[in-house]
Order: sequence, then structure tokens, then C-alpha cells
Amino acid sequence: SIGQFVSVTGFTASQSTGFGYSGDLFVTESGSFSPQTGAFSFTGYKVTRVDSETGENVDFVVNQGTTPEELFVPEKLNKPVADLFIGDALAIVDLGVLEPGISLFQSGTGKVWLLSRDSTVATVDLERDLGVRFTSVVPNPTTGPTTVNLMLLHPLHAEVTVHDLTGRLVRSVFAGNLAAGEHRLPFDATTLTNGAYLVRLRSRGGVLTQRFIVAR
Repeated sequence: SIGQFVSVTGFTASQSTGFGYSGDLFVTESGSFSPQTGAFSFTGYKVTRVDSETGENVDFVVNQGTTPEELFVPEKLNKPVADLFIGDALAIVDLGVLEPGISLFQSGTGKVWLLSRDSTVATVDLERDLGVRFTSVVPNPTTGPTTVNLMLLHPLHAEVTVHDLTGRLVRSVFAGNLAAGEHRLPFDATTLTNGAYLVRLRSRGGVLTQRFIVAR
């Protein structure tokens, strides 16, 4: 069965021999959060396959985040609301960064994922797979000159940016090649309004985020 408080917004059955899973249902779980449903944790945000013979639910495409900062990254699957088969491909309609329960709306982030049996979806975990991690944002809280501290086990090309909690870009910090080792990337938060922000590092299809506060 589908988890408690999850919003099931669409489903489709596979009748494609090219895709496989003939007769199985693919269910879009668009998430659910209070106050609309009474849920007090983030649930859903995935596509589940229901085995037509056993009735077993199996995660098929999943946003593995558990917090807003992890869930609502525009490049990820965010809020799937419908799916259908187009030939031998499964199309997943994704509303993008949208969660009315926490008043989160970011325009321009909706997309359609098209999955075939041979398709490859980027699943790079920068921390796990490439040894990338934020060590700190200092000072935090900040009021002006700020430094993002990183540790890399391997060299990589990266883009580091700052966003507000709606996902809007507010600062570009760095774009280019980084060698293995420690890095200190400065930026100026003087003109940012009070509140919470996210530092976001993108590289090789993966995204890593770190939260910090501006408080005067």
C-alpha cells in the first residue's frame, strides 16, 4: 500500500514489451505536507512500481532527500504529478520546486522526464561518490564578507552559487576547476536581506548544499 499522507496524483500501466514490467502500475507520489494533510514530515516525491502479480510496491524513481534543502533542488525529480507511456518510454510530469505546505514556489523548474529501458539518469552523490563536502560557511550567521570552505578528495570542475530558500540565485561564488584538497571561496553577503540561504555546489550532474544565515 501507499504510505500514509502521500498524495497519489497519477498512475499508468506498462503495456510495452520494450520497456518491460508488463501489466505493472507506475504510480506518481507527489508528496504531502501539513497543513493540508496533517503530515509533519516530507513523504512521497517519487514514482513507485506496483507489481501486477504480487501487489508489492517497489521504489522506481525516488528523490532521496528528507529536508527542503535536499528535496527541492531544481535539477532533481521534485514533485511528480502524472505519468504515461509514449511508445517504449515512460514520461513523468514533474511540477518542479513547488510545495504549498511550506509556501515554496519556484517558476521555471517544471520538467518532463522521459525514461526508456536503456536511459541513464544521473545519480551522482558528490559526497559519497566523489568525496566532496562543505566543511563550513564562516561566519555563520554572517553580515558581510563570508567564506565557503570545501574539502575535495579529487579534482573536479564545479559551480558554486548562493540561493534563497525559493531557489532564486542571489550570488555566483565560483565557476571553474578545483584541485583536490581544501578550498576557501569568498563572497560578500553585505547586500543580502536577513534570512536563511543555501550555498549550492554543482558538478558532474550532482548537487551539494549547505545552509547559512544572514542576521544583522
